[in-house]
Amino acid sequence: MAVVLVILVFGADGSTHPCRREESSTTKNSFHIVLLLTIMSNPGHTSLFQDAQNLTFRDPTFNVTVNNHESRTSGVHSLSQMISKDAMYDSSARNPPPRCHAETRELSLDKVITFVDDPEPEKQVMWMNAPFGHGKSAVMQTVIETLIASGRKHRVAGAFFFGRDKEGRDKAHYLLPTILYQAAHNIPGMYEHVNNAINADPTLPSKSIEAQLIPLLVIPFQHCSPSSTHTPTVFIDGLDECYTIEAQRSVLKMISDAITVYRIPLRFVVASRPEAHLSDYFKKEPLHSTIRFFTLDDDFRSMWQYLREGFDEICNARADEMSEISAPWPSNATIYDLVRRASGQYLFAATTLRFVGDEYSNPLEQLQVILTLHPRCSSAFSEMDTLYTQILQGRPIHLRNCLLRVLGAIIVLQSISIAALGDLLDETLSNITTVLRGLRSVIEVDEPPISYPNFHKLLSPMLSLYHLSFTEFATDKARAGDFWIDKDAVEKGLIHRADFLLANSLSVTGM
Repeated sequence: MAVVLVILVFGADGSTHPCRREESSTTKNSFHIVLLLTIMSNPGHTSLFQDAQNLTFRDPTFNVTVNNHESRTSGVHSLSQMISKDAMYDSSARNPPPRCHAETRELSLDKVITFVDDPEPEKQVMWMNAPFGHGKSAVMQTVIETLIASGRKHRVAGAFFFGRDKEGRDKAHYLLPTILYQAAHNIPGMYEHVNNAINADPTLPSKSIEAQLIPLLVIPFQHCSPSSTHTPTVFIDGLDECYTIEAQRSVLKMISDAITVYRIPLRFVVASRPEAHLSDYFKKEPLHSTIRFFTLDDDFRSMWQYLREGFDEICNARADEMSEISAPWPSNATIYDLVRRASGQYLFAATTLRFVGDEYSNPLEQLQVILTLHPRCSSAFSEMDTLYTQILQGRPIHLRNCLLRVLGAIIVLQSISIAALGDLLDETLSNITTVLRGLRSVIEVDEPPISYPNFHKLLSPMLSLYHLSFTEFATDKARAGDFWIDKDAVEKGLIHRADFLLANSLSVTGM
């Protein structure tokens, strides 16, 4: 029973299907480490293994075999076991997802929605590009939710939010199965065609995107007549976070072939950073002639309103502390300065609000820290790098080593409980709690909804990073400086410690 629970908790795409062949070594090692900590959560009780099957010890790595019984259910149900649920727009893994603040980004939202609603668009593909932190995912999420809330669900064929180093969200071969599963439920008449496709070849979801194109996309959409006035849209966010450049190109080739070769009744909205290899591909024929280019421009008014309302919420939440401060706080001039420094990066604005609104700190002092930042260079990352550095420098200097070890573990494992982290790092919970205090602007702390005593190390508050940009900053020695995280060294250290914990646990239980 213990082993099954770990699989359910840590299966990143919600699936235990054995066909996942492209897992990274980091993912496997992370699973290995967490499994060890599960066993340790009840030391001295061999009953944890009492009902486990197909469990073997080897060197001393755990190997869990999940029996794959032949499914007698529908093709769509079988498909649901082989998709990336975490990549969908309404997944629990992304909850709460980034969204546009009320009455902000209206022009950007209108451009995308107009493209989706156009009954006869001149172009079938929109490429929305912008640097990191400019709110691409928020725009995509808000557009999808707006369409569905207004009764236009049939215009959303499906959505896929790529996520670098997020299991199931960083692999191209999950894209079409996940889109097709959503299309089966969103588009009238599509369910039967999806069902037939999977029943004809249940192995399709595990094949390459090239092998999936015709049976999973072309045939179902060619056989399912769309609305007489409309063709549905596929939303693909964060293409640059797909795991390799070649995989990203394979996605673009799939789109190009679908539109220009097979001419299926479908349109696409793709969001990504303006990486050179993506820009070059979009500019090549035959894809180029189908593209509507859309750069997510800086929106001064929306950014100003986002910050203004965010600070107002902080004032309301901390009314007792702010009772003697004259409104508005901060001044409009300060808001303008922050907007200028954000340079269109909503990530900078969001991180600033979380930092200032930290429940364990004084908002006035926190804002002053932000206002005295001095970027070290004029690079595109300078403001965010300086902000991240300042946040980390605010932690006690005598706990610097603990800080780096905590950050390293979270970066490598992506998500881990506070209690399990203490065991894995051989660090006191007091030190870890002290280090985490003041880092709520970059580290998300998710309290568990339930509690089971035997699994307290997994069901204590979970830690994860708010944004990929922090990992990019911390693992770049030139940018992070004294706060650089050597991922390879961290991973080796975690594996060594996990093996030690396993050996010790087996010694205690007499196994």
